[in-house]
Amino acid sequence: MDYVSLIVENHTGMVALNKPPVNSFNLQMYNEIRNTFQSINNMDDVWVVILRAEGKSFSTGNDVNEFMTISTAEHAEAYARVVSDSIASIYECCVPVIGAIHGKALGAGLAMASCCDVLVASENAMFGLPEIIVGIVGASCFLSRMLPQQLARFRPIPER
Repeated sequence: MDYVSLIVENHTGMVALNKPPVNSFNLQMYNEIRNTFQSINNMDDVWVVILRAEGKSFSTGNDVNEFMTISTAEHAEAYARVVSDSIASIYECCVPVIGAIHGKALGAGLAMASCCDVLVASENAMFGLPEIIVGIVGASCFLSRMLPQQLARFRPIPER
């Protein structure tokens, strides 16, 4: 695998994302995440998983350059299915998943983080949904897994 690694030691699976510089997701990386977590479900010697990332960010979300290659509704639907399966593989993992978050966890990165059973965030961790600014719902539905709905829907009133 090019972007995801799995090391098992002392009953702990260490899954690392590694797509420099900011771990933006492309189709191959989504498939590697799904395959890794599905393989963990078949490992009797893994009792817990730590999901972490190399580099300066956990993940800044989708690689927007790859979105430019989506040319048909069928292609978009197939792509969305791969993304959904990848995220679901973390949520449905048969052992607890601890998300070790540093730097930015944006968009799909926030979605991945929200599917972990426990999050441990560094002091420099930043969670966000930049796609909302351009009117795309994207990963916003995952925010409610991390915050109460009232806080997730909160919009400060601008000062006058």
